[in-house]
Amino acid sequence: YRDVFEQKTPGIFLVYGLSVELFGRHLWSERLLELLCVVALGLASAFALTVRGERPVRGLLGGSVFAASFLYYGIFDFWNTGQCEIWCAGFCMLALASALRMERERLAGVVSGLLMGIAFVFKPPCATIFPAIVLAYAWRVRGSRLRRALGSLAALGAAAAVAPLAILAYLGAKGALPATRDVLVDGNGYYWKHERGAETASEVVRWVIHYYRMV
Repeated sequence: YRDVFEQKTPGIFLVYGLSVELFGRHLWSERLLELLCVVALGLASAFALTVRGERPVRGLLGGSVFAASFLYYGIFDFWNTGQCEIWCAGFCMLALASALRMERERLAGVVSGLLMGIAFVFKPPCATIFPAIVLAYAWRVRGSRLRRALGSLAALGAAAAVAPLAILAYLGAKGALPATRDVLVDGNGYYWKHERGAETASEVVRWVIHYYRMV
């Protein structure tokens, strides 16, 4: 953000860097990690659908992985994969599964919060999904005493701040915070303000049809 113009958020660069460190400078390096993320998304979905303390019903794990793979690779082309969104979806689903499935209540909140924070550094708009995760966790802790339930929710919120604060601290240490704000906040804000969005359900349908005709 300090030396070049780049509007992607920090999380995806961590994935790219990790893929190069693990597998070398190949085009497939990041795609392999992405494939693992799709599988994790499917598995997390299956566990999120399963009652805590029970095992997923027969076929649910495989069916969920197949559904995640089909809905990702079967719909998006090469350009539209390799982006931030699959990582947002993966970490958000892992956060939901952790909030619902982990045996220890307080630990479930902490892990869920950490995963939500990691999802956020991939793309902040994924925060629109967070209320559903928090509500699911709040429903789980509803039977606890009020003080304990509020403490668990506070632990979730504090954990969610860890990854974003760590990223900000790193960028601050590198003297890159002003440039980061200029690109990620001001630059993307201008793009969001001037880009016309679909305003009705019929427009959404029409644009989706138009997209699939192009690809």
